[in-house]
Amino acid sequence: MPELLQQTGEGGHAGAADGDHVDVEGQGFEEGVWGVLRCFYPRGDRGRFCRSSMNSLTRRPPSPHGPAGGHPTRAAYCRSASRGVRLMLLPKTRGIPTISALVLSALVLGAVPASAKPQAVVVEPVKDFEVVAKGEHLKHAFEIRNEGDEVLEITEVRPSCGCTVAKFDQKIAPGKSGFVIADVDTASLDGVIAKSVAVFTNDADNAKLQLTVKADVRPYIAVDPGYARFSYVQGEPTGTISETIYAPDGSDIEILEVKVPYDHIRVSHRVAGEEERDARGSGKQWKVDIEILPDAPVGPLRDHVEVIVDHPKQKKVLIPISGFVRPRQHVTPQEIDFGQVKSSDLPLVKGFTLTSFTTKGIDPPEVESSIKGLDIQVRKTGTTGHRYQVILQMTRDMPKGEFADVLRIRTSDEKSPVIEVPLRGVVL
Repeated sequence: MPELLQQTGEGGHAGAADGDHVDVEGQGFEEGVWGVLRCFYPRGDRGRFCRSSMNSLTRRPPSPHGPAGGHPTRAAYCRSASRGVRLMLLPKTRGIPTISALVLSALVLGAVPASAKPQAVVVEPVKDFEVVAKGEHLKHAFEIRNEGDEVLEITEVRPSCGCTVAKFDQKIAPGKSGFVIADVDTASLDGVIAKSVAVFTNDADNAKLQLTVKADVRPYIAVDPGYARFSYVQGEPTGTISETIYAPDGSDIEILEVKVPYDHIRVSHRVAGEEERDARGSGKQWKVDIEILPDAPVGPLRDHVEVIVDHPKQKKVLIPISGFVRPRQHVTPQEIDFGQVKSSDLPLVKGFTLTSFTTKGIDPPEVESSIKGLDIQVRKTGTTGHRYQVILQMTRDMPKGEFADVLRIRTSDEKSPVIEVPLRGVVL
């Protein structure tokens, strides 16, 4: 028969009592599990059970004033000494001496943790891919094991520059494993690299975990100069930047496809002529011509031209595109606000700068306004016709009240003949 121990009373002490022996199976006990131990709990109010021997239970009849002995029924969940185990069942092995109640109690209470918590363990914190071809994606699933007894939560993941996290498991059950999947794109990297991922958890002892991807990135495709930078003015003659592409190992490569990020960038490729070849390469070489178009919109250029090749160790090459597309003329500031002006403070002067980015510049512009009492003067800065100061003076003839207008600047540039500048203010 199984050995049984019951902890009773407020202090959880076991005591002997008189009464009938109780058959465990016949009394309708419910079974629960705690760790490697099995707990048995009596269904309903069956009075107070105390240990009378290691082979049987003694039942004290229920008190008419409540549970036997006047003690309330203890919580039966096996978690801590303050919520003690009511009945603990251990298998009785033939030939092994009976364990005393004191030793068994120490075993039970000593096995109960003070408080449950998660424990994060990284199985492999560093993944070294060793030598890889430039352009490869280094993808690795870092395993994080929860060796605690509460759910491990990954609250945040911060990859370093050049590394991304495709996905990660936010919650990891006790005894289970989760994964943080890191992805490093080597297209813009060279040489020995180490990209890290910081993982933040609810494990107080391991609140921050460090994961690292290492590699030695080596290019199998050479590109010269390897970048295209434009400083372009709308409508001006376009420029072309030519790149030479070849395999340093002497392989005869083919260009399979060229992907262009902008509609206003045109890219073409052809086999390099004898006079265009790079002397450092011996195999088949290519010229990739990158051209910006006249209708390119104003703004920055920040992207890559992607060249797909058939080299067995490197399948693509990224050529960075950078720079800026400027307007033909530009006004600073782009609107004029006089604000609220007392008539006693007149005259008042404000102004703006007109800059021409065109090659030859412009003649002195004409500035038109319909506001009465506003005097306008244009002053040339320098001798090339690329910069002018426009002076606006509110004279004493300006009527009181709010005013608003659009200044029209007429230039000698056929491609940008009129520039408009908003103007407003109030005369008090």
